Amino acid sequence: MKSLTPVAVIILIIASLAFTTGGILAYFSDSETSRGSFLATGSIDLKINGLDDEPWGEGIGPVSQIDDAVACVWYSSTIELWNAGVVYGTAYIQIKNLVDPAGLAGVTNIEIKYEDSIVATGTMAELAGTEIRLGGMSANAVKQAEVLLHVAEQAPEGRFDYDLQFALTGSWSDSELSQGNYLQLTTSTTT
Repeated sequence: MKSLTPVAVIILIIASLAFTTGGILAYFSDSETSRGSFLATGSIDLKINGLDDEPWGEGIGPVSQIDDAVACVWYSSTIELWNAGVVYGTAYIQIKNLVDPAGLAGVTNIEIKYEDSIVATGTMAELAGTEIRLGGMSANAVKQAEVLLHVAEQAPEGRFDYDLQFALTGSWSDSELSQGNYLQLTTSTTT
């Protein structure tokens, strides 16, 4: 009997491996179908008073600076929120980084409105650090928020500083930080 050449042996080995591997793969293969899956694309882009803090920016600047405040007078700051994106989101506000050496924030009442509805009320010190839900914003919607401050009678003279963090969340999120806000009480009596 004639012996096989090395080339023939290699061809037989490859053929048997291919046959065996194909059979093994057939026994261990499986597939599943997922129905109803989808990929949603879109964005949320929050702008405050038309300003947008670019990524890694320094904030959008103050939206409320009150000099020479007097007790028993309401001071109002209206802020425009714009969802310049293409998907729905929910707007929030948070008082951050409150600096109050004289204790004035504890006797300063704050009222936060969204589209003329009151969403939060309390003292500045009580609401500091609390995330306050404003409400929904459709794509390309422009809404108004209002921050009203009122210093109680017999308040200590002084100043407090704070930041306002605005956020819009949904399938995506965006936030803007308004830095440099303050209230300066120059007299504790009504003029």
